[in-house]
Amino acid sequence: MEYEALFDVPVLMKDGTEFSTGILGPETDEPVPALLVRTPDDKETGGLGPSSPTLSALLRAGYAVGLQDCRGTFASAGVFVPHLHDAADGADTVAWPDSQEWWDGNVGCWGPPASAWCGGLPPRPGRPD
Repeated sequence: MEYEALFDVPVLMKDGTEFSTGILGPETDEPVPALLVRTPDDKETGGLGPSSPTLSALLRAGYAVGLQDCRGTFASAGVFVPHLHDAADGADTVAWPDSQEWWDGNVGCWGPPASAWCGGLPPRPGRPD
């Protein structure tokens, strides 16, 4: 299986702040599910934590993986204030795949506690759980 990697993709929050997001996914014409990790610890190092599956395992399983620097950290704009914007930023990030042709409608979040915050948000109305 071939894979595609996109680096520093700008993901726009509702307040106009752009977050840098790396997208890795299988090269396919079929839509795929998305797994998102938001991290204050530098998306370039993976931000997955020691007990997470490897990126290669997730890609082989057919997922697109998004790794995002949180507000005001590393390549993302804004000012970092721990947890102040996490709920809104997480919701905006989870909604972002809606505009992507490669997405099949399924999204999940995971990672160490700071990275998995967007996973604690309620499902969006009208979207699959």
